[in-house]
Amino acid sequence: MVQGFGLSNLRYWNLWDSFLNLELIDSEQNSYWAQGILFRDLDELGIILPNSFSDDISFKSIIIRSNLLLNELEFSIEGTFFAKDKFLAFIPLDELKISNNQISHKKRVYTKDQLSNLKYCMKRDFLNYPGTIIGRSVYSFLDKNQNTPIVDNRLYFLNPIQPSFTEKEFEYVSLPDIRLYHGSPCITLTEVKSNFGDRTIQQYSITGIISADHHKISENTGVYIPVKAILDFINRFI
Repeated sequence: MVQGFGLSNLRYWNLWDSFLNLELIDSEQNSYWAQGILFRDLDELGIILPNSFSDDISFKSIIIRSNLLLNELEFSIEGTFFAKDKFLAFIPLDELKISNNQISHKKRVYTKDQLSNLKYCMKRDFLNYPGTIIGRSVYSFLDKNQNTPIVDNRLYFLNPIQPSFTEKEFEYVSLPDIRLYHGSPCITLTEVKSNFGDRTIQQYSITGIISADHHKISENTGVYIPVKAILDFINRFI
């Protein structure tokens, strides 16, 4: 299992398990590699990823791969509206629904057991905890054929101001081979006081998403889309 910092998560599953390897197929059968996170809003599911798509491309289907899945899953997205802003896009998986925390396929193409290992994040997971940052991790599947992501902790912010609490649309970051981490969540582990202040607890949260395409200034630089920008996108489009 991929471990971001070698410490146990308090969730029922690891937050980074919502990170998926994606292959998008257009109407001409061309294939595009992407990475993104599975997001749940009420009874709906979809993929949040950087907006790197031309409006001229019409996608037919999306293939999902993960080390938690026994086999890849393919869903039709033909005619599906992609919500987009300057930095992010959301691809609804309209064939899926979720009820009582159980994912099912509306047309029963996949069984509930086959879909049970799809792990998602929710709005509550995009948080900035005002505590001590222990570490940050980003992830990459390296290419479309890999099921297990690698983890990297070498994310450097070019702005000396604490990036986790920025009000900006983005922050510049540097990471070797950053293009491989395009679409990765930045998962941050912080140590915070409990509600009663009598002990400290460790908490994982998604504090940003990496884009290697926007505002590029050199080979190993990209942007970090912070929580405020992500939540603004979710509240507006999802």
